[in-house]
Amino acid sequence: MQSSVYTSVAIARQGDKAVEGRIVRTMGDHTEDDAGWREQCRHQLDRDVVTRIRYGFCHVHKPVLDDVPVRAFATMAEYRRWCDQALPSYLGYRLAVGDR
Repeated sequence: MQSSVYTSVAIARQGDKAVEGRIVRTMGDHTEDDAGWREQCRHQLDRDVVTRIRYGFCHVHKPVLDDVPVRAFATMAEYRRWCDQALPSYLGYRLAVGDR
């Protein structure tokens, strides 16, 4: 039986191996925790779809974008200029370096 490999950057368990700075576990390296994890997954699948969708997404406040309910711009160029000047760069709305 061929074992598949997956990586986890969050949790390393006893018996895990580090390969190129990542935690790697083969399917043969199961622990008792895996049974609990599988049971939790089965429990989550028993929920109705609306509940699963509600718990599947989390709202993260985006500064400036979420501060007012509506903004209107006359042109796309005006919108792009506003994004470039007003929004933090980590949100990803700024113009590309070559487009400035």
